[in-house]
This record gives sequence, C-alpha cells and structure tokens, in this order.
Amino acid sequence: MPEHAGNFIVVLRVVKVLEPITVAISGYDMYLPIPQEGQLVKKRETRWHDLTAIYTFNLDRSAHKALRLLIDRGDTIPPPPEK
Repeated sequence: MPEHAGNFIVVLRVVKVLEPITVAISGYDMYLPIPQEGQLVKKRETRWHDLTAIYTFNLDRSAHKALRLLIDRGDTIPPPPEK
C-alpha cells in the first residue's frame, strides 16, 4: 500500500482456527476482534467506535522486532539504524 512505502510492513492472516477462540479477560473491550479463519487480523480504529482496520506491524520498529524472527529477509533489506 502506498502509505507503507519504504517500510517493512507485515500483516497476519488466520489460515486455520484449530480451537474455538474465546475471550479470556473479563470486560475486554475487543480492541482486537476475535480472528476469523481466512481473514487478516484486524483492530478497532479507536476504542470508541466499531470501525476496524487491518492490523499492520512495522518490523523496523523496536516494538515489533520479535516478529522479525518469523521472516527471512535475506540480505536484500538492510537492518534499521540503531537508536
């Protein structure tokens, strides 16, 4: 997508639900709706509306570095600069 140009962005698709997904936290606000088989993982745009958006992960941000282990980037994409 144009807004992600120049960034290493990942989205997650739920391929198969192996066990029924239930909410384990009492009073959870469903910021991350229950994933649906075959769909991309989504999040609510705000905590006050039911509008949803595809949940994207920028692997160049330190908060998402653990997800990098899932991706073989090879030598084609340089690592992000150290902060």
